[in-house]
Amino acid sequence: MNATVMQIAWRTVAGRRRGLVLLALPVLLIALAVVVGALTDPSVDTTLAIVEGLGVVVILPLVALIATSSVIVPELEDGSITYLLAKPIRRSAIVLSKVTVVALVTIICGVIPIAVAAYILEPNEPRLVLALTVGAFVMALGYSALFMALASTTKHAIIAGIAYIFLWEGLLAQYMPGIRWLSIQRWGLKVADTIRDISTKANDLPLWYALLAMAVVVVGGVAWATRRLARYNLSGED
Repeated sequence: MNATVMQIAWRTVAGRRRGLVLLALPVLLIALAVVVGALTDPSVDTTLAIVEGLGVVVILPLVALIATSSVIVPELEDGSITYLLAKPIRRSAIVLSKVTVVALVTIICGVIPIAVAAYILEPNEPRLVLALTVGAFVMALGYSALFMALASTTKHAIIAGIAYIFLWEGLLAQYMPGIRWLSIQRWGLKVADTIRDISTKANDLPLWYALLAMAVVVVGGVAWATRRLARYNLSGED
């Protein structure tokens, strides 16, 4: 990894309007948890409906997608990535640095708010809080690598990412159970479900498969993005 690349990527995320969205999403989740906790006596089902249904399924992948679109998509679109590629920095170091920033942003704005919201709603259920947190953490790594690979492959990475989140993992997964074998969300939920029985969406997946598949996506996503940047000419053409 390269510290300078990481600093630039971090400033890019924090300095753009997307940064406001990255802050608004976790604030919305925590605020909703506070309101529900104050007005009702939330049950485990209520907690899962809010934290899993909104935080894990929607906010977490959106945070990863927005962060990825901030650190590399603009550079690829306007060609400014050529200035970075002209530096004596290995392509793998550039990709690892950017993926690390995306993962950190996703953890800060996605995973931690999920843990906080779960604790607010169920302070007496530490295993539930732990399960949701660990599952979200695993998903954060997978989404960061996947969306980085998409961003290095197509100019329509944001559209592709949204399609993956809401069409593949959302709509189609409801009618095609086999999608659970190819879903970061389902793999993360399997990890969470192993710690504490919380979901039926992935309970028939083997844990070893969920962990192996997630590792393949993380390593493969970084390797693919590195390969794509290695083929990127300084003229801005692939």
